[in-house]
Amino acid sequence: MKAYFLIPAVWVCLLIVACDSTDDNVPGSEPPMAPGLAYTESNSNFTETRSDLENTSVFGQRRAVSHSTNARRAGFTLDSLFLLIVKDDKAEAQLLNQNQLVGLDLPSKILISRNRVEKTFISYNNSAYYAVRYGLQFDGPLDALESKIKNAVEEVSGTIITVPNVAGIEQGSGIVTVESELDFQTVVGNAQEAIGKNENLNLLFSIDLKADALSQEVEIRPTTLLIFGNPNLGTPLMQESPGIGIDLPQKFLIWEAEDGTVNISYNDPKFIAERHGINPASETITTIGTALDTLATMAAGQ
Repeated sequence: MKAYFLIPAVWVCLLIVACDSTDDNVPGSEPPMAPGLAYTESNSNFTETRSDLENTSVFGQRRAVSHSTNARRAGFTLDSLFLLIVKDDKAEAQLLNQNQLVGLDLPSKILISRNRVEKTFISYNNSAYYAVRYGLQFDGPLDALESKIKNAVEEVSGTIITVPNVAGIEQGSGIVTVESELDFQTVVGNAQEAIGKNENLNLLFSIDLKADALSQEVEIRPTTLLIFGNPNLGTPLMQESPGIGIDLPQKFLIWEAEDGTVNISYNDPKFIAERHGINPASETITTIGTALDTLATMAAGQ
């Protein structure tokens, strides 16, 4: 059985940002803007900003995806775009204990982008986005997690974060879930195999969120996150709207529910497209949706 949660088709205006009048008329000069995406402009250049964030001591384990490097290897040109994935096992364990589905947006991600007028921006999903989309409590671990990221970003950038609203986001927005009758480990293995056999896909990371939670003495049901991508499909989206890089590469969250049911959940590409101002009916989005549906069905053994 497959469950869909979609967002309203029309976004409410997010923010009105004052900027230099010279840059207003330059295409691609605007910051990344989307519901729930906090951002700021860095006073340093892209290379320095990236290096400072990668080396800040407040984050634990780090992973990284260079969208621009992957694009170049696939034969595309993409403005500098770098995704830093940072872990906070304690906060993540407590949030997963509230709602396993939050694993779709964990570990936390920080997007560093340089636009066409050489401005460098830093963006990340803020606490309101997590709270609304996953029905989480604002205080406690969610507040602590955002404070850590916000403080690090403002220290590195030398500027103040702009906080967006979350207009159009509801609990469960844009989450597709496929149920399986197979056991958890079989589904994980099936998903990894299906991704691995597709020559267009790269499996970048497999994260055992249950094991990470146990390291913090928090017991959650089996939950594994697979992060994988296809630059041939993702790059054109980032060329159109660089901020979508916060939601790429693709992710499968495989999780066991309280009743023992094993599920494969992923972000509906139409939701991601609408969030970042891309036509959800485009051929690329349709292709991605079909591919994710096929992979999830294979993983579920259907």
